[in-house]
Amino acid sequence: MLSRKFLRRTAIAGISFACLAALSVAALWELDRAFPPPLPATLTVSTEVQDRDGQLLRAFATPDGYWRL
Repeated sequence: MLSRKFLRRTAIAGISFACLAALSVAALWELDRAFPPPLPATLTVSTEVQDRDGQLLRAFATPDGYWRL
């Protein structure tokens, strides 16, 4: 049978780890919002041809060969 002291320490360690993980995720989220990665001013997208109902008929790759729909 496990001692109460061991169970208490394990519970405190688990709660501490969960709090640290939550704080780390929140900090990384805020840092990502504060310092976003550099993106071009205008992102080239693929040309799409649609019918009158909005259904995709044909899509063309960007000039550099990527599909960005």
